[in-house]
Amino acid sequence: RPRYWAGYNALAVFYARQGRFARAAEMFQQVIRLVPDSFRGYSNLCGVYILEGHYADAVPICERAVSIRPMDDAYSNLGTAYFYLRRFEDSARSYKEALKLNGQVYLYWGNLGDAYYYGPAGGKDKAAEAYQKANALALRDLRVNPRDTVVLGYQAYYLAMTGQRQAALDCLKRALALAPGDSELRFNAALVYNQLGETDLALRWLKQALQAGYSSTVIRETPILDALRKNPRFEDVIPKK
Repeated sequence: RPRYWAGYNALAVFYARQGRFARAAEMFQQVIRLVPDSFRGYSNLCGVYILEGHYADAVPICERAVSIRPMDDAYSNLGTAYFYLRRFEDSARSYKEALKLNGQVYLYWGNLGDAYYYGPAGGKDKAAEAYQKANALALRDLRVNPRDTVVLGYQAYYLAMTGQRQAALDCLKRALALAPGDSELRFNAALVYNQLGETDLALRWLKQALQAGYSSTVIRETPILDALRKNPRFEDVIPKK
């Protein structure tokens, strides 16, 4: 059934999970060709473009998705594309739209906190409120599954961003004990230590995240690490392609 969109969508998801983002993008593009008003196809294609580092290309695709049907995950993808483009006010506005549709996702609140924190001067207070809300929702999720290392990793980051040093380190230690080889968790460990001013440990965890398969593109381009990239040792840890 070569004209049935769902097969291409399933194949695209498979490719994305294997890190084959270019092939995933091709399949999502085929979904859109077959179903031109597929808001999900546009949103998924936007997400793949972000994973590839094609942030400017992702923006109009995400905008097309939300114009067809406003969805929280599409607005979140749009906010992320803007964030990597350093368009922090646009990023915050998009995350707020996502939260209007679904205010119960800790990641949306945490991302809004990042957009405020790294945006124009005066956003730190708003960022703290967003991180606190993210942490509260993460705690709620952990009551359901206290061994969820993804949630634990983000919670450690939110605690670090609100100045709760020991609580952040305790949470991170707990997560790493459960999943020491997880690449995303290692990356979050780097973010925690970077925020706490522990440059040596931040660089060490970035190296370990890369070794575990974490995206070098994300490490190189995330605004959260802009200051750390100025460190001359960063090139030794994350060499240019």
